[in-house]
Amino acid sequence: MSLEGTFTALLLLLVSGGSAVIVPSPTNLKVRCQNLRVTVSWKYSELQPQTVFSMNISGSYGKEFRITDHQYDLSDFIWESEAHYMGSYYVTVTAIQGGTRSQPVTSETFAFNSVKTTSIQCELYFPPVALIKKDSGAVISFRNPFHFYRELNLAKKKDSASFHFSVVVSNEEFDSECNLYQENCTHDISSPEDVKCVVLNGLLFDSINVGQVKFIPQKKEICITQSTDVYMVTLVILLSVVVVVLVVVTIIICKAKARTNLLEEEQDQEEQQEEKEEEHRPYFRDFDRLHFDRLHFGDVGNGDVGDGDVGDGDVGDGDVGDGDVGDGDMGEDYIPRTQFRI
Repeated sequence: MSLEGTFTALLLLLVSGGSAVIVPSPTNLKVRCQNLRVTVSWKYSELQPQTVFSMNISGSYGKEFRITDHQYDLSDFIWESEAHYMGSYYVTVTAIQGGTRSQPVTSETFAFNSVKTTSIQCELYFPPVALIKKDSGAVISFRNPFHFYRELNLAKKKDSASFHFSVVVSNEEFDSECNLYQENCTHDISSPEDVKCVVLNGLLFDSINVGQVKFIPQKKEICITQSTDVYMVTLVILLSVVVVVLVVVTIIICKAKARTNLLEEEQDQEEQQEEKEEEHRPYFRDFDRLHFDRLHFGDVGNGDVGDGDVGDGDVGDGDVGDGDVGDGDMGEDYIPRTQFRI
C-alpha cells in the first residue's frame, strides 16, 4: 500500500472513532412485587442528556414500553387476565439517546404462580380475617379474594377458578374452599381443645386447577377477636342507647314547642285586652284631677253671697254661709257655674 493510501485509512479510522457515541446502560435494575403491585425500577446518571428507555417485559407474554422515567408499574399488565398472572416474566431495559442504544440490562425472573421456577416468588395477602369463638371450637371468616381484590375481580378468567385454604389448630389441619361467586369464605373449626389462635394458608387455583397463587396472612397467627355473643350484646346496647337518646330529644322538642305556643297565646290575649281597654277608655284620663268650681259673681239676687245670707234672708228653711244648707231651695238669683279642669 502506498503512503498516501495508508494516511487516508488512518484518517478515516480516527474520524469514525471520534464520532462514535457510547450510551451507558441503566444500573441496579430491580423488580418488586408487593401484594398486587408489581414495579420495575433502575438507576441512570443524571449527567446524561435526555434519554428514553425501552423496557421489554418478556416470558409467558411480552410487551414493550417507551418511557423517560426510571421506574414503571407493571400491575395492569400482570392482572389483565388469569393467563397473565399465572405466567412468569423478566424485564429488559435499554437506554436510547438519539439513534444510539446502550447495552440492555436484564432483571431477575419473577412470577405469582408458585408452580413456576423463578428467582422472585410473588405472594398475595389474605383479606382481613376474623376468628370468632363459639361454644365448641370457633369459626374463621374472611372476604373471598376474588371479591376483595379489584384486580382479581376484573381479570379475565373462567368460572372454574377457585380459592382453597387450610386452617391449622394444634397440629390439626382443616381444609376448605370457596368458589368464584361466594362473597365470603368461612369454615367451622370443631376442636376438643380451646381454640385461641390458628395458622392460615391459602392457594388460588386457575381454571384448570394447575396454576397456583400463594396467599399468606399478614400475621403469623390469627387469634380470637370477639365471640358472636359479645357482638350481639354490644349491638343491643348500642341500639338501646340510640332509642333512649331519640326519645329524650323528642320529649325536649315537644315541651319546647308547647311552651312557645303557650307564650304566644298569652301574648295574643294581652294584646287583645289592651286593645279592648283602649277602645273603652274615657276622654278624661285622670278623674282625680276633675274639679267643679263655683264662680262668685258678687251679689246674686237681692242679697250677697258670702258669709251672710242669700237674698233677704234665708234660702229655704236654712242659711247659706257658715250655716247649713237646709231643706229650702236656692233662689232664682243664684247662678251656679262649673269649670272642668284636668
